[in-house]
Amino acid sequence: MSPTRLERAMSAYTLNQEPVSHATFVSVALDPAQSVTVEACAGSGKTWLLVGRMLRLLLAGAEPSSILAITFTRKAAQEMQARLLTLLEQLAGAPAAQALTLLEQRGLQPAQAHALLTRARTLYDLVLQAQPSLKVQTFHGWFWEVLRRAPWRLEPPDLPRQAGRASVNQWGRPRWPQPQAGLLEQTERLQEEAWHDFLAHANRDLSLQAHYLTLLQFVTQPRDLLASLFHQRAEWWAFAAAQEAQGREPIEAALAIWADMPNQDPRLDWQQPPLQAACQAIIESVPAHPELNGSVRDLLQRCQDCLATITPAGLPEVSVLGAYRHFFAAVLTQKGQIQKNLINQKQLGLIGARQASYVQALESLAAHYHALEANYEDWQACRLNQAAWPCALAWLEAYQQRKAARQVLDFTDIEWHTRELLQDDRYAAYMQMRLDARYQHLLFDEFQDTNPFQWGIIQSWLAGYGRDGERPSVFIVGDPKQSIYRFRRADSRLFASAGAWLQQYFQAQALRTNHTWRNATAIIETVNSLFLALPEAMRPQDFAPQTTQAQQQNLPQPEGTDSTTAMLSGVYCYPLADSEPAPPGLAEAVIEPVASTTLPQFRNPLLLPATDVPDERRVQEATALASLIQGLLPTLTVTTALGERRPANYGDVMILVRTRTHMAAYEQALQAAGIPYVSDRRGGLLETPEVQDLCALLRFLSEPHDNLALAQILAAPFFAPVLTEAYGSTENGLNHLAMAVQAQRQHWWQALMQLASTLSQPVWQRIRAQLQDWLEHAGRLPVHDLLDRIYHQAALLARYTACVPAVRVAQVQANLREFLALALNLDGGRYSSVSRFLQEISLLRELSQQESPDEASLIGTEHAVVRLLTVHAAKGLEAPLVCLADATYQPKEGRPGLLFDWPPALNAPRQVSFITGAQGLGKRREALWQTEQALAQREAQNLLYVALTRAQQLVVVTGVPSKKNSGEASWYQQIQPHSQSLDTLNLALQSASTAGLAAGLKHSARDYDDFCPPAIADRCDPLAYITTPQHTQPSHDNEKISVAESAAQQLGTAWHGVLQRIRTHHHAEAILTTILPRYALPHGLRQQVRQAVKQVISAPTLAPFFSDAALRIETELSLLNEHGELKRLDRLVELHDAYWILDYKWAVSAANLADYQAQLQHYRASFAAVLSREPWRNPLQKPIRLGLITPEGRLIEVV
Repeated sequence: MSPTRLERAMSAYTLNQEPVSHATFVSVALDPAQSVTVEACAGSGKTWLLVGRMLRLLLAGAEPSSILAITFTRKAAQEMQARLLTLLEQLAGAPAAQALTLLEQRGLQPAQAHALLTRARTLYDLVLQAQPSLKVQTFHGWFWEVLRRAPWRLEPPDLPRQAGRASVNQWGRPRWPQPQAGLLEQTERLQEEAWHDFLAHANRDLSLQAHYLTLLQFVTQPRDLLASLFHQRAEWWAFAAAQEAQGREPIEAALAIWADMPNQDPRLDWQQPPLQAACQAIIESVPAHPELNGSVRDLLQRCQDCLATITPAGLPEVSVLGAYRHFFAAVLTQKGQIQKNLINQKQLGLIGARQASYVQALESLAAHYHALEANYEDWQACRLNQAAWPCALAWLEAYQQRKAARQVLDFTDIEWHTRELLQDDRYAAYMQMRLDARYQHLLFDEFQDTNPFQWGIIQSWLAGYGRDGERPSVFIVGDPKQSIYRFRRADSRLFASAGAWLQQYFQAQALRTNHTWRNATAIIETVNSLFLALPEAMRPQDFAPQTTQAQQQNLPQPEGTDSTTAMLSGVYCYPLADSEPAPPGLAEAVIEPVASTTLPQFRNPLLLPATDVPDERRVQEATALASLIQGLLPTLTVTTALGERRPANYGDVMILVRTRTHMAAYEQALQAAGIPYVSDRRGGLLETPEVQDLCALLRFLSEPHDNLALAQILAAPFFAPVLTEAYGSTENGLNHLAMAVQAQRQHWWQALMQLASTLSQPVWQRIRAQLQDWLEHAGRLPVHDLLDRIYHQAALLARYTACVPAVRVAQVQANLREFLALALNLDGGRYSSVSRFLQEISLLRELSQQESPDEASLIGTEHAVVRLLTVHAAKGLEAPLVCLADATYQPKEGRPGLLFDWPPALNAPRQVSFITGAQGLGKRREALWQTEQALAQREAQNLLYVALTRAQQLVVVTGVPSKKNSGEASWYQQIQPHSQSLDTLNLALQSASTAGLAAGLKHSARDYDDFCPPAIADRCDPLAYITTPQHTQPSHDNEKISVAESAAQQLGTAWHGVLQRIRTHHHAEAILTTILPRYALPHGLRQQVRQAVKQVISAPTLAPFFSDAALRIETELSLLNEHGELKRLDRLVELHDAYWILDYKWAVSAANLADYQAQLQHYRASFAAVLSREPWRNPLQKPIRLGLITPEGRLIEVV
């Protein structure tokens, strides 16, 4: 009996839909004599197959230059080439037995492997020395190469040259490129310039101006709607070319769907015969009965009025539409349903025998109304498109003109011109010959991400062979379930379409595998049950139950591993964060000004994030996620590629989010917990504090009277250490300069030079000398060379290393280097003027996140750090522990853009139109919209599939309750019924706590040693004896709430952490609201901490220490004692009559009081030594008093 369709789908490996063994699957896939399409699930080894195929081609005698491998990113191309060279190097140097095993694993029989071993050992040198070389390229890289081989002197006949200069035609298609044309990778700036050209054009052209004003009736931001043509202009060009080939004008063809639309609002002609007939039927059906309700009598009167008064021609539209709405208000509700008062049982009983005719007439009126409204929606859609096309094409034409003037092409131009070359009869034969002479073997990776243009180009090339002649071998590998790039024009349906075409014309073998080598059994069970529970149309495309290699392996556990923790795997849904958002007014409370008698407190942006109003639910989710990571890592062991087991570290964790919207909240939680991380933040380089410091320095060098820029660089690590050395803190130094500015009424730079001229202020002399040197060179050196000088003279990397938390060091150093590279790479480093460079930087800031410079990426480095990524960025990656955060997010439906009808089997779209979203589509596009929505919903499931299958062992899902109900289940709601019980997760955490593993994670030095560079503090100026906490590394260990800590320890840690951030009583409530949720405390313990903080703040004896009247307040103040040891004071307060050194103690008893007293005495000795060395700090010889603060609000003075 032959296997059923379901059995075939469930088979781990199939060949032409028939089950086969793994060995047969590999043998067919890597056979160089056959064309093959491979549909392979996540973690099945697609890249392994592709590299193996290249090896088999080389073993079969193919020249390296005859092989073309195409993928979608440069990184993927580099990785593929690196993996091939690694394999070839292994074959060249490995012992014979190992080399034979490698060959047999790639589909060769033992006898074949022995026969080819000698050639296999020569392939490494052959590939390295090959000229031309083996090509592993992106689609656009290969298209660019094809264009450079084109016959440049010829031009397509449909693009005539205008007066010998480059131009575009009216459909926005680009001019045929010149041989010297360059590549424009970043297009947004040029689009911005073209937008201003368009606005200037609209200002002169009244017709274009009228179209733009019409658009404003539909959308508040017409630019967003029109920009969709930029993203999909190639599809528009294909549509326009296809319509021109049929003798139709493209815009008329685009508007043809509304060809019968009237020129005016169709509702103006609402008194049509069907309505009049329905009104007459109602009049005849309703008898004159005194018990009829007011609604029926009102309807009857309006029907009589409607028949008696036909709207005369020429009446103002407002009046006609008013009458229309007035009439139907008596028939229908606001939702378009017949009013219940018209058809309740009593009224129908009074109407009697004519009630059927009456109800039918009401239904006819309702149908007439809905038909009028549907026609109105279509009429509005027609108006929108009639206005949008001229505006969009005018903007696109301005953009193409600017490119033509610069003689550059963008990636879309490259796709279009390559397609034209291979489909134009004059060029096709020539290009076919050039390509055939070069490539005989084609390999395509991640084919599910292909767009119709790219497949059309490949198909045009391959179709040129016909059925005769020596055709190339074709290898396609991909997974439609992982197609997640529709926003980049990818169409997952092309995989099946291309596969069918290759089977028909190239006799390609169709392989499929549902077997993964990555995911744990429990994860695959969740994946299978989750997606099989969905209707087939909503599942990831072509989904079938998967199997995993983990089901066939029983790896031994490391000695001493608890059986509970060893079994921890699967998918777990952590309870949703349910706290309410922060109360209104929090932001104002946080930034409340302090009295002038106290020193202003500056937030160090290198250490502390901006105090925006937080979403408390998001803070709670992020904080819980950080605590989970710290608690779970000690329970996990990881299997290496060599089969060895090792303890998990931070590098084994990946946090995935669907969008970057809330990425900052997770970054802040990781930083607060002391967890090293890197994130996939886009366009963030110019917003980082260290780069903003450098931009402030450049602004000062361009304009020395920029007071704000000078203040920023003085507070930054450029000069903060020397100010701290001289004044005890950066704030004191800035205040000293500010007082000089106020006294002399000068600019800050003038006041600084004045201070430097006095012999008693050497610190300002040093700063002036440094700044004057940079000012002198700013007018002579290019910006890159100037920055290079600043980096060297200021030991900038060393200074920032000393000022930022350990978890940020690598990222900050990488960002500083990235900015230096930007100065060189920005338009070839030609901006020799500092002011011109700053103008360019200002323009870059205004760009979208897609084109603004990114932070330097550490992802993929050797650092053991948590990776915080979007699901799209994580494609192709894996990790033992994946945290799927913000899983309750639901995307917005129906954004403004273009709606295309392009079936995969066609060469061009059949229809194209602008839409403003889900509303206003009209009946004529409803079916197409439903098709697009179905594809979007399926891609959302594809994205979830990609997210879950990144995990090798464990998935933790978190989120916050969603306030909106879109009618569709969120990822969290989908996953929860199929996830594992939280009891298992809690048991593992409890086991880790009992074994002390969670505490052991804190002492895992390898994580921080791997992440942080060696100490280079010796290159910095000496730090001060007294340093403010803004310039010292905070003690993150004090803020980590370990599962092993007792309740008393957790209470004390949280209480201490909140108090150290409160300077005066004004800020207490805001700090409590912001900081306390960061500690993962149960509700009861959190209330105890809140009460203890309030008791301290409100105690009369402690009030002077939290008052604006204090002369100076320092928290977490670091001191060096006589032995060079670093000590930290909880609180130092200078009052008018004394200094107070205060220490927070959660529990004070007779047993520990003596120790606490001795500790404070040591603090006093160290502080007194500082004052004796610098008597100007204490001219009145104030005494130094000591005190302990308890949670009851008591002050215990130590004498």
